[in-house]
Amino acid sequence: MECQNQIVCQRFKTNNLVRQLGSDLLRLSPSEILIPQQYANVSKIRTLLSAYLTTIRPDSNFDLLESKQALTKQFPSFDAQEFAPIQISVSGALLSYISETQKGKIPRFDFPNSQEFEFSLSIDAATRRSLELAKTLSGEKRGSLLSVIDRTVTGPGARLLVQQLQTPSAYVSEIDDRLDCVEFFVKDLNTIEETRLILKQTHDMERSVQRVVLDRATPRDLGAIRDSLLSAGKLRSVWKMELPWHLEEYVEQCNSASKLEIVQLLSKALNESDLPSSSVNGGFIRTGYSQELDQFRNTHKNSTKLTEELQDKYKKVVKLSSLKIKSNNVLGHFVEVPIAQRDKLLQTDQQIVFKPVQSTITVARFKTEELSKLELEVSKAESAAIETETKLFGQLCEEIRQVETQLVSAARALASIDVHSSLAVLARENNFNRPKVLEPSSGPAIFNIKNGRHPIVEQARQKASSVTACSFIGNDCNLDGKDVNIMLVTGPNMGGKSTYLRQNALIVILAQMGSFVPTDPGTTFTVVDKLFSRVGASDELANDRSTFMVEMTETANILAQATPRSFVIIDEIGRGTATLDGLAIAWSVLEYLHDSIGCRTLFATHFHELTEVAGTTFAKVKPYSLGVRVVGDDLVFTYKIENKAADESYGVHVARLAGLPSRCITRAEEILKELKENEVRHKLRLT
Repeated sequence: MECQNQIVCQRFKTNNLVRQLGSDLLRLSPSEILIPQQYANVSKIRTLLSAYLTTIRPDSNFDLLESKQALTKQFPSFDAQEFAPIQISVSGALLSYISETQKGKIPRFDFPNSQEFEFSLSIDAATRRSLELAKTLSGEKRGSLLSVIDRTVTGPGARLLVQQLQTPSAYVSEIDDRLDCVEFFVKDLNTIEETRLILKQTHDMERSVQRVVLDRATPRDLGAIRDSLLSAGKLRSVWKMELPWHLEEYVEQCNSASKLEIVQLLSKALNESDLPSSSVNGGFIRTGYSQELDQFRNTHKNSTKLTEELQDKYKKVVKLSSLKIKSNNVLGHFVEVPIAQRDKLLQTDQQIVFKPVQSTITVARFKTEELSKLELEVSKAESAAIETETKLFGQLCEEIRQVETQLVSAARALASIDVHSSLAVLARENNFNRPKVLEPSSGPAIFNIKNGRHPIVEQARQKASSVTACSFIGNDCNLDGKDVNIMLVTGPNMGGKSTYLRQNALIVILAQMGSFVPTDPGTTFTVVDKLFSRVGASDELANDRSTFMVEMTETANILAQATPRSFVIIDEIGRGTATLDGLAIAWSVLEYLHDSIGCRTLFATHFHELTEVAGTTFAKVKPYSLGVRVVGDDLVFTYKIENKAADESYGVHVARLAGLPSRCITRAEEILKELKENEVRHKLRLT
């Protein structure tokens, strides 16, 4: 996510809260969900949340008065008048839970904000699954849109990219600002490369800062903050052109943070590399930073030399060259001689008193007052050094806490820069171009795509082909909002209808998340408020829903939620029931979209009867088809959209391609011929 530790209060305007909530949960992919006890046994909610880690909290945690007090304590300038009571209650419950689980140490949060749902492009759960945004239908990232567009080089950038993909903007100004940033990088390959080299030297600074705030930091976290800030300060020098205002703001945040005193302090205090993952054993403060620490370290460091000197002294006193001073975790330091020489050290006329300690069969061991004293001094020095480092570490952490806000701002700026530069890399590598997204007030809602391509299919073909040039065939899509608002797409299975529908939906998502799109220059469309996809067959047998029931449920959601500003793709609706039932349903849905909603729609169907009323009964419906040629018994797909209806669906031809037995194919052709003749005779009787 772009913003960690942020309280966002979102309000939904919908006539089906459960369905809307399901879509939003899929978008957010929450790690944990808190629900009041009173809703824990509601069947619809229990089913909805079954795929998530859910924590049931007492209803009292959601008390409005206590929540107000908790929010005011955390945010002194909090104004309850700006939030609905339910938003205050759940926000207070969240703070209560965090305080409880973090043992009273609540991390820093951004000031709560109330977010209206229409600020972003609404994409329901079925559409997210159908378009395979962050993962495929099998649950893998590979093959999803995210896997195709992700060129980020930092962890925070990768998380922000996912957020923007899952929640594209519905604000034209915000979309244009993002596109300006991408275009800045697209224009100069050297700028992209130098920027990405700098980004690769940064770390997950925001998470490191949060660990500092929660007293969970390690020396590596401090090193990550230092290295990230030093790298962030280099960005200004590599950006030589005039910057879009967003990038100017980002670079200023990075530049300001890099000049904070904490940067120099961390540079002086910490070793340059090999910082430990724990501060318990010390060893991370740079020599020369603390005179006191250096003295303790020198005492410890000199212990080896002092031990050797003491060993030489004892050898001379007892005249025994095999005498050694050793140590272990049980005895500490001790004198060791072969067991046969034991009596030499026990003679009463020795200048030094050797006190026997634990011995073995082969060696005798002794302690001396002088050796014990040296050992104590070394131990004290070691403990004092660690204690001093721990104190210095705490001081450094406190200095970081004082500038937490500036550090977090710089960390988020780096993540945004990573996203914009990575999308520029994507655009240059794949010949993506900048779209033009229009305000709703600019006139009729239009959708004008120039030679659009399906980004996932295109990349898959590139990887599968040894030829550099891509074989994917692009297609236009033109809905002018005046004469044409719905494209009625016909053609054979395997001809590319579903690909065509999906690619136009993906172009909307890419554009409104702030990315260049897989089209030629000149692509223009009016901003979309809601995106719907009814493509593909699936069932939910565990929930007692057949394929046809799922199809009808998803279609009902589209008809209930879509607005004139929405973009809808529907593929082969009505196929899961009898032919006449299916035709009647498809006809009525098309009529409802045309007459009652008026949204931009791509409607693919095998019901050719609908093409006969396009442009007449439905004035803004225009027939199109995916081109195909019959060569002998074979079909040759052109994958090119044509400005006419298909003459047939070529189902028997596709069955032959699939490998049905020749006897079945021959019989199917006979039956099809007979059915067509009967249909013609029936029409003649009617006339």
